[in-house]
Amino acid sequence: MLTYEVGDFVLLRNNESIPADLVVISSSEKDCLCYVETKNLDGETNLKIRRGVSEMSWIQTPEDCTKVQCFFDCENPNPNLYGFNGLVLLNPVFPESKVKRKDSRTSQPKSSLDKTNEKLPQLRNPDLRTKLAPISTNGILLRGCILRNTKWVIGVAIYTGSDTKIMLNSGITPSKRSKIEKQMNPQILLNFMILFAMCLICAVTGAVYVESFDYSDAPWFDVSSTESPMYTAFCLGQIEYIFSDKTGTLTSNVMQFKKCSINGMIYGGDSLTEGTHGAAVREGNGTINKKTHEKMMLENENSMRENMARLFTLSYIDEKLAFIDPNLHEHILTDSEQGRRIREFFTLLAVCHTVLVEKDEGKIMPEPVRRESFGNILFGKIHLLGEKRIKKASVLKPLLVSETQAPSGSKIHLQYNAQSPDEAALVNAAKNIGIAFLHRDENHMTINVFGEIRTYIVLHVIEFNSDRKRMSVIIQRPEGEIVLLCKGADSVIYERLSKDQNRHVVDLTSRHLEQFAND
Repeated sequence: MLTYEVGDFVLLRNNESIPADLVVISSSEKDCLCYVETKNLDGETNLKIRRGVSEMSWIQTPEDCTKVQCFFDCENPNPNLYGFNGLVLLNPVFPESKVKRKDSRTSQPKSSLDKTNEKLPQLRNPDLRTKLAPISTNGILLRGCILRNTKWVIGVAIYTGSDTKIMLNSGITPSKRSKIEKQMNPQILLNFMILFAMCLICAVTGAVYVESFDYSDAPWFDVSSTESPMYTAFCLGQIEYIFSDKTGTLTSNVMQFKKCSINGMIYGGDSLTEGTHGAAVREGNGTINKKTHEKMMLENENSMRENMARLFTLSYIDEKLAFIDPNLHEHILTDSEQGRRIREFFTLLAVCHTVLVEKDEGKIMPEPVRRESFGNILFGKIHLLGEKRIKKASVLKPLLVSETQAPSGSKIHLQYNAQSPDEAALVNAAKNIGIAFLHRDENHMTINVFGEIRTYIVLHVIEFNSDRKRMSVIIQRPEGEIVLLCKGADSVIYERLSKDQNRHVVDLTSRHLEQFAND
């Protein structure tokens, strides 16, 4: 069994467990990115992004590890899984030895320049400059995690053995009993003893009373037989309320995109959710026939696939669709204002996220076929945020793009890994209507928009948190326009709408959201 010490260089390969707390130095991905699964630490199966020290990304081989000169300054070992502060000093300064040698051959005093050089520290490698790089939680790999979707990673061990965070969190679990709970336990025991005594006294008294009473002439019904209707009514009559508890371990946290409201119009409104069916039953409206509804939805799905086939090759579409509305692509084909709004809506879902595309190394995909298409057919008249139109030259001039598509009839499965299931559901919904997120490369995102390959440059990402309740990205479109895309809770989005927004559409969207919440 290998033993690791602080300062050791560790090479990890895909699907290997991390043996110690490491600082990411370099990886097989660009920009020193790697993906880890932290299920053994926090129970989450979603992949997390970790980014290494960019100043050390040149380290690719064992020979490079012998050439590096660095000094890591990290905080003391602690059990905090979500915080880390540290830094790395590259090509650090090492002072010369202060041991002075007496020269017996000469007694001449040293010049002022020699004295100054003695005081100045010297570098081990004068060709390199000293650099200081910070290290945060996003730059370390914790012991117990598993490397995913990354061919290899080189890291430096900073905590090993009992100093790792997973070991510091594996001690004796502290008691969570509060002071009031400790005081109430004896009182509950006393109440139980009192109730037991009362029941015992009442039982003895009742038995004595029954033995002294004559039932021969009493008009009682015979409920001793378990097959008697009176016995059944007697038993059921004792139950008035049924209480049940739900445990989180038995729930399936599956998110599906069912409905949306775009520019005041509802799409996917025919979808029957469990909430809708339950509300109809509670209100006494039991006219919803599930079989009839499933048949109708199947016809709508086939119609929707036919409309999509008129726009692009169905290479990335799932076998079973959760979001179904044949009118969606009919509006897109008309190239109207509503169609442009729909494209903008689902393009936002495909771009504004931190989702990762899982790479299936063992699955053989068909060789892509390249063909030419004209981008102005679909994106010649896109409206930007604030109703600003693209330059007229870009509208009239055909945008010739090179498209990568699979052969007709072949299927390419894209597995999205997100930090939350709702984010993955949004990106998957955009994929299933024809706007598929394909690849992320540093600050570039490749999107298949109705058969056209478009690359967006991500200039900045402001991730979602509980305080902001929204996520924002600043992107540059292939046409050169820079726009801000934002998604989040309706309460914070409405506060930031421009004053010249159509109030009718805003109010109508609010009513649609309330309707979706009731469903």
